[in-house]
Amino acid sequence: MRPVVVALIASAGRTIILLSFWGEHGFLIDIGGINIIAVGIAVVTFAVLRKYKPNPVFVILGCGALSGAI
Repeated sequence: MRPVVVALIASAGRTIILLSFWGEHGFLIDIGGINIIAVGIAVVTFAVLRKYKPNPVFVILGCGALSGAI
């Protein structure tokens, strides 16, 4: 049962990454289609979560507010 749950979570994460970085068209070989702002937010978020270990809910809300402001 655990491998199935891990696979479902990984599939959802993959879909979210593809949609946020490359848009609705999915993964394209064209590197110019990457949303640099979304990649930057993801990298900073990952670094903050790893280094400071804040509550993930606040990080998610902060990312949403930041991406909405841009």
